[in-house]
Amino acid sequence: MKNIISIFVAFFFVCSATAQTYTTHVYSSKDGVDLEFDFYPAENPEATLIFVHGGGFYSGTRKEENIMHFCDSLAQAGINAVNISYRLHLVGQSFHCDQPLKNKIRAIEVAAEDILSAADYLLQNAEVLQVDPLKIVLMGSSAGAEAALYAKYDLESSAFSALISCAGAATDINKITKSSAIPTLMFHGTCDALVPYDQGIHHYCPSNSVGAMYLFGAYSIYQKMVDLGVSVELVTACGGKHGSAVTPLEKDIPLILEFIRRANSKGHFTIHEIRDTGRTCTLPDGGVCND
Repeated sequence: MKNIISIFVAFFFVCSATAQTYTTHVYSSKDGVDLEFDFYPAENPEATLIFVHGGGFYSGTRKEENIMHFCDSLAQAGINAVNISYRLHLVGQSFHCDQPLKNKIRAIEVAAEDILSAADYLLQNAEVLQVDPLKIVLMGSSAGAEAALYAKYDLESSAFSALISCAGAATDINKITKSSAIPTLMFHGTCDALVPYDQGIHHYCPSNSVGAMYLFGAYSIYQKMVDLGVSVELVTACGGKHGSAVTPLEKDIPLILEFIRRANSKGHFTIHEIRDTGRTCTLPDGGVCND
């Protein structure tokens, strides 16, 4: 019996030692809802990263295990991680071709507004949370990446030092200019049927559908930033689908950390890593995977 108790106690302490440690903050209250984020503190943080989950603006949660593990891993590596919830404007609906375009844009805008509120909270509490106001990185997955790009460019925020997009896209590439652009890392699959890798209509909806929303994916953004002379890194999965929204959180933490440190160094870089998935695809990829 003593042996069993000893094993249980040892197991408890091992689990406690490896458990994710964070504090939860209400960063804003909107539409009668308290908006929260989980703050994963790093010791002597090099930077702070805000993470925005996906889910098509009608679903998704910051409490996904892979997101929580990702944030914990960043904190252990010296980066404060801020895992936010935001208003899901289309909850109970969808983000497909039958959703009117104006509703889609408003859903992105609402999420982007909440991102900026979270950033404001960090800036207001920078000393207590050990947040360097000049080193706040914004990262989003899928819908979260679209909201992140919208927050930075359409809402013209100057709160962020760098941006990471996982299978995201911009609604207006003309908003990305020499003066507004910041170092950016993007992950995207060329066979993403939801968010175009190069450019095209979201979900590849018919052009005459009420929900036809033209987007500029990672490759278009990469080309624009190269032309502008802005630091940019693109990881292309040839034949990859929408998995680039998730896999970087699980498999590319070292690359993400390297990007953050490279962006902090202020040196210029242009990187395009092409990964072969072994799958073929007929969706437009700008000729990247045919070279």
